Amino acid sequence: MTKGVIASLGLFLTFLLWYVVNMEERLDFLKYFTPFKYFDAANLMADHALDPVFVVLSVVIIALAVFATYRFYAARDLTV
Repeated sequence: MTKGVIASLGLFLTFLLWYVVNMEERLDFLKYFTPFKYFDAANLMADHALDPVFVVLSVVIIALAVFATYRFYAARDLTV
């Protein structure tokens, strides 16, 4: 599998998880594993605010991804 296929599959699986969480309230704890629940349009329109937990979680995920990217590419031998 190529990296693009894996990324697309991951995006599709998080979308399916969002769909399942919306259908079944007992699975509400899974909302932290799908980015589609982080900034839900219905909640945004009703509350006129973002959920601080999801904002902090997004910032942490982005910071970890940037750190991992720089760490990964610093270890590679990219001679041009």
